[in-house]
Amino acid sequence: MDGIHGHTLTITTKVVDGEPDEFGQQQYATRKTVLDGCNVQPVAVTDLPLFQDANHLPQYKCFSHSGDLVASLLTGDSRIEWNGRIFQPASAAFDYVTPDGIGNHTEWWMTEVTS
Repeated sequence: MDGIHGHTLTITTKVVDGEPDEFGQQQYATRKTVLDGCNVQPVAVTDLPLFQDANHLPQYKCFSHSGDLVASLLTGDSRIEWNGRIFQPASAAFDYVTPDGIGNHTEWWMTEVTS
């Protein structure tokens, strides 16, 4: 693995677990999926007027291998562990397909969970 694609992300997702309880409430469990060989890049915000982004949370753009099925892993309540920190998805995952197929990958954005 090269240094650019050497990040490991762990995605924690809630999944339905068994039958609803006696009150009809669905039961959930957590599933952890480890993605090796990802690329994580910080995203700079430079087009905002001074202090407009004072409450701006840093965002990161993530790239994983095509076929990792990231779109099925990321939901609104998913959490992503990376570099000892916890993030949440800031976009849906989408597959980027190149004409020659060599650079196919999956992209998404994430932002750090602060509380």
